Amino acid sequence: MGPHELAVGVGVAELELPDPVRMVGYAARTEPSTGTHDPLTARALDLTDAVLVVLDVCGLTAATCRRVAEQVRPDDPGAVHLLTTHTHAGPECTPGRLGGCRPEVEQALVEAAVTACRRAAAARVPCTLHRGSARGAGVARNRRHPDREVDPPVDVLRCTDADGRVRAVLVGYACHPVVLDASNRQLSADFVHGLRTEVEEALPGAVAVFATGCAGDLNDGHPAEASYTTEPDPARGFAAAEEIGRRLGRLAVAAPTRPLSSPVVTVRRGEVELELQQLEDAAVSADVERWRRRARQAPAGERALLASWIDWAEHRVPADRYTVPVALLGLGDLSLALLPGEPFWRTAEELTAALPGDVVVLGYADDCPGYLPTREEYQHGGYEVADAHRYYGMPAPFAPGSAERLVASVVSLAASPTWLGTAPP
Repeated sequence: MGPHELAVGVGVAELELPDPVRMVGYAARTEPSTGTHDPLTARALDLTDAVLVVLDVCGLTAATCRRVAEQVRPDDPGAVHLLTTHTHAGPECTPGRLGGCRPEVEQALVEAAVTACRRAAAARVPCTLHRGSARGAGVARNRRHPDREVDPPVDVLRCTDADGRVRAVLVGYACHPVVLDASNRQLSADFVHGLRTEVEEALPGAVAVFATGCAGDLNDGHPAEASYTTEPDPARGFAAAEEIGRRLGRLAVAAPTRPLSSPVVTVRRGEVELELQQLEDAAVSADVERWRRRARQAPAGERALLASWIDWAEHRVPADRYTVPVALLGLGDLSLALLPGEPFWRTAEELTAALPGDVVVLGYADDCPGYLPTREEYQHGGYEVADAHRYYGMPAPFAPGSAERLVASVVSLAASPTWLGTAPP
């Protein structure tokens, strides 16, 4: 293997799910799946000293992630990182959250992830890594502040073998995969399917692995509250998802690339203890009574949502803290930050500015306990700040300052003169 090469492998395994299966992503949708539009997969990228595996599900718990990591690398489970595309057209996936998850479904997710990782390890060949980025997709919108323009990059990592064949393409983009609305009951990776298909058609023999960035407040242009109904939106069907995915895929393929400075992979992990807001029992009880009154006259979709909130209140176990994982991977002169849950786009901007060198920030990694708004967003309230913790089965929202603690923790992982060969910021 040459001095600028790294042993890289990629593997894919389909999720072998029961049929039908409960779906998650929209509390208003209570009926099970009616079929599969496009195969849901686990896709693993083995970088020798680190493994990234992405599943086409809404989220994973830390416990499920540990199960996979301990099977894939029993001697070094910290090298294995589980992420999700965050599709809202996927199956039940998180025991105790997002509508729960039956043991046989969780087992299917674990088996697919482990199989993908083992296939990736078996397929490792010397590769050179090239980093690319493109803007101007015109897809992501700030769903909380429609007047604020955003243009997250389509981030690319190409892995090319000695014969010049692209073996794998890791693509990152910050946007909720929620083109398909709550009326949809077919399993799908949403726009991610079209993106991967576009990349793989343009680069025959390559496997596309997509990971979602800090998309907590970004989607393709509708408020989060639109998920409170199961009334179909003609603009949010499979044709729209395909068009958006292929548009992003074309940008990923066309993005100019540069070789990474070295094939050295560095992995650093940490844990961050985050505070939760304190909810008064009396206030929760008053909310329950209000939700019950609303439910008497609400349409079916909203009734289902309110029922899930009432169930949350009846089973809530108060807590004041929650510990989350963070990780920082160094790939040559590229820093890849892996954050848990649903960080807002501003967090990615802050980390990109704070870390040395070239930076890509991904969310939904190694645990998904809910939204992590930036401090200034709490004054605006809304679904992500005030409501979503119920759907996630969390006792309360994360307290203001939690996102900023994540940023500080990741920056501290890089606070070494040896990180990427540069001085700390």
